[in-house]
Amino acid sequence: NCIYVERRRHTVIDFDSQFDDVYIFFHSREDEIHSVFLANCQVIKYQFHPFSIMLFDEDTSEIAFTLRQFFHGLPHVNISFHHVNSSFDLQSGVYLESLGILSSIPAILLILTLIFLLLYLITQCCVGKGHSKCSIIAAQCALSLFVILCFGSLAGGFYGNEFVHKGISGLSDQLSAINRKVSSLQQQTSMVANNIIQKLDPQLTILEGELNDKLKKSNSREEITKIMVSMHKNVTLCKDNALLVNKGIQKVDVGYALSLIQYAETIRWPVTMGILAILAIFCIVLIVGLIKQSRGILITFSVLGLFGLVVGWASSCLYLAASVALSDFCVSPDLYFSYLLINWMPPSTVLYYLQCPNSASPYLTVINSAGTQMGVLQDSLQQVEKLASSELAKDDSIHQNINQLELVINSTGKVLWSLIPEFHCHFVHHQFNQAEKNVCDVFMIGLVFMLCSSLALGFLFTLLVWVDSSFWIHGIHRKTMYSHVVNHEDPADNIKSSTVRRGNYDSLGSRSINVHTPPPYPGPMPNSHVVHGDHREEMDMRMTSSSVSMLSRPNNGEYPTLSKQCKTLESSLFY
Repeated sequence: NCIYVERRRHTVIDFDSQFDDVYIFFHSREDEIHSVFLANCQVIKYQFHPFSIMLFDEDTSEIAFTLRQFFHGLPHVNISFHHVNSSFDLQSGVYLESLGILSSIPAILLILTLIFLLLYLITQCCVGKGHSKCSIIAAQCALSLFVILCFGSLAGGFYGNEFVHKGISGLSDQLSAINRKVSSLQQQTSMVANNIIQKLDPQLTILEGELNDKLKKSNSREEITKIMVSMHKNVTLCKDNALLVNKGIQKVDVGYALSLIQYAETIRWPVTMGILAILAIFCIVLIVGLIKQSRGILITFSVLGLFGLVVGWASSCLYLAASVALSDFCVSPDLYFSYLLINWMPPSTVLYYLQCPNSASPYLTVINSAGTQMGVLQDSLQQVEKLASSELAKDDSIHQNINQLELVINSTGKVLWSLIPEFHCHFVHHQFNQAEKNVCDVFMIGLVFMLCSSLALGFLFTLLVWVDSSFWIHGIHRKTMYSHVVNHEDPADNIKSSTVRRGNYDSLGSRSINVHTPPPYPGPMPNSHVVHGDHREEMDMRMTSSSVSMLSRPNNGEYPTLSKQCKTLESSLFY
């Protein structure tokens, strides 16, 4: 037996002397661990856990207990809103229905949020008047505040995800220890059964045949025959008991559950971290849009924010259902396991290893019986050896077979007697308690952190999309084509003046075209050279005076609408 003593911040923890595999948790690498090992200590395993304080802190256990009571106390109702049993049972359709109804609350909030944002954006399309400067500044301040709160919620999500990961990692450690223990017991019981079937029984038959052949006329033949018959019966009983123990332990398969949990965690942890990182990038996009006052970036965030609020409310559905189910499970996990493992072993056996009462192991009687029978076999073999020595003192083959049979009996008996403490409940009970702490304390607190974080993210992203949409609709206007015109004239006035000038130019051009229109028939008209020459002189004088007047105007008579920097008029200016 071993006594393990851990010194942790002036606290001494004495582990049970029956344990041969102990996990020692400490706060930091600078902490000193003083362990005292008495007698034969087999396995010591040290592990560093940054969040190990959660495993042993009493205040944390009380917080987790309060959280479990709260979620377990939530009303469990069916589709007709009648109360149902809140006992954890994943195979019950009514219980799963109650979990679905509870988890639908965030889904309803998501639907209402999307409807609200849709109606808001539809109504804002019909609003043309911009908001005041004070309201725009208030929107910027609100967006900045909501982004800061959103980063805080994301930090809570990262923190909770780390706690959940630590809880699952601790659970995997405990299941691994139990799996190693079960595998060791399976190997030892299989070895006992194989020794009896493949070695002990055949060698006993060979020894009996040799004695019958060589002691045909001996007086001790009848006595040896009786002893050999008794030994065969004891071997049969011992074999049946060994097979019974081996059959009971071979059904236990902790490795499948362990591999399933580890595989699920290898997917869950990086996916959760990735989603939280993407939501953080969305917030960074909004910050860049606010700094650059970019209408396009803010519109992009409005689209990304919709995805963020959907993720927040949807994950809230999942975390709420998981929190309620975990709280229901932690009320009586041992009873649920006794029901779940009914195909492996009887419920009484499961409860013995999980609750570890002050009673003997269910396998103790069978193992004691097999060990006792091995002792009887050893005594019977010694009697046979004495009788054979008196009759066949010089027969080496008989003595060699007896010695081999004695070695098999001794080795098998030692393994059987060593199985008695191995089948005790202390080790499994200790690992189960540690696994329960990891799941019902550490995992529960991390899950609640993630639930609160997802609820806050759903609400904050709703506010961000709402305020951001209002900001880019009313607070930021696109630049018009007349922002570069001298004296910053009103675009409407420029449109009017441009129209008037274009009309004057058109009328002038039309007159010049009428002057130069060729005659409808070939040849000159009568007196045409006189009229045409006079009219040409008059037209030249008008064009010269028009050119001088245009050059005296601003921009040397060039129209703004004909500038190389001319832009298409924005349609939004007419709303």
